[in-house]
Amino acid sequence: MALGTVLLMPLADKYGRRPTVIYGTLVLVVTWVISAFSVNYIMFAAFRVVHGIITVVDSRIDSVVSS
Repeated sequence: MALGTVLLMPLADKYGRRPTVIYGTLVLVVTWVISAFSVNYIMFAAFRVVHGIITVVDSRIDSVVSS
């Protein structure tokens, strides 16, 4: 969880929270669809890791925006 926050939260500071949430949600949907139609376990695991990292960042930004 900390890895995604450390790597991707500076994007919210640089580009703004709203675009980061919009693009983060788009990446969540894309990784979800790709992992659903993955052809092997390695592809599935890789996209689930990306999905998990983006989920943490997206949820943290959402909590800041909504407060």
